[in-house]
Amino acid sequence: MTDRNFKQELYYSYYEDMEDGRTTETIDYAALIGIIAELCSRIEQLESDIETLRWDNIRELESEIETLNYKLENK
Repeated sequence: MTDRNFKQELYYSYYEDMEDGRTTETIDYAALIGIIAELCSRIEQLESDIETLRWDNIRELESEIETLNYKLENK
């Protein structure tokens, strides 16, 4: 889990309008786009890591199958 302060990173602010009593909130959209781009990059890296692990596991299982087949053939 991250300790990042996203409100601070987004320059989040709000103020209450004294005349009509409404609250106005603002964020920096360029900062929001930056955070989204970073998240997308991390997701892509995780997907790549998962695919690598999947293929490593497949190769390991294939090796185990070959070993078992060899043992069965040479009984």
